[in-house]
Amino acid sequence: MVQEALTNVIRHAAATGASARIDCGPDRILVDVHDDGRGGEIDPDRVGQGITGMMERVEAHGGELRAGPAPGGGFAVHAVIPHDRGADLFISPATVRTHVGRLLSKLEVRDRAGLVAAAYRSGLDIPEP
Repeated sequence: MVQEALTNVIRHAAATGASARIDCGPDRILVDVHDDGRGGEIDPDRVGQGITGMMERVEAHGGELRAGPAPGGGFAVHAVIPHDRGADLFISPATVRTHVGRLLSKLEVRDRAGLVAAAYRSGLDIPEP
């Protein structure tokens, strides 16, 4: 979900910044992705696969997803996903590499220089490490 939301920021928002927050509480996971881009209402007749896919994934786990203009500007995606604290929430490094790799592939990025170039083309600024 975070990967898709950030992909949407890069592709559609004309943003200068974006943030992603994941908070794992005792009985739910909260996910917030916000950008400072152009925002705008979602046209239900033009909702693409990205928002639809996020909604389907979140609802498949009994959660709720909201996406739309953020107060004060930009666009926000917010999800609440219930979970059992005893459940295994481990995400393996291989899974992280796979998802990051897919995101970079969608953006046609092969290395850090390509990532920086894609970010600048989209108006995002990547700080030096």
